[in-house]
Amino acid sequence: MHPTPLTECHELANELPSAQAVFTFEAAAGTPSFSEAGRFPTVAQPAVSKNIAALEAHIGTRLFIREKSKLRLNAEGESLHRAVQLRLIRSLGGHEKGTR
Repeated sequence: MHPTPLTECHELANELPSAQAVFTFEAAAGTPSFSEAGRFPTVAQPAVSKNIAALEAHIGTRLFIREKSKLRLNAEGESLHRAVQLRLIRSLGGHEKGTR
């Protein structure tokens, strides 16, 4: 039996501080700055730094390399990014198989 997307979301929510932190992390992971991540509809720009800081504190490590004019994932951030994407893909794949 495959977990449903709802089950997967609840499991991920238990592992991370909030769904918003995950949305913020995903937005920031694909952009060169926190300011640009704040342009996504699900992420308010003033909350980007706060959500990323909460996520890093929860996990216990930094996820980004912050340079003067550039933001990029470090090794831990890359690992989390892959894990989140795989979890979402797996949950959607399991859901699709269960509904056919």
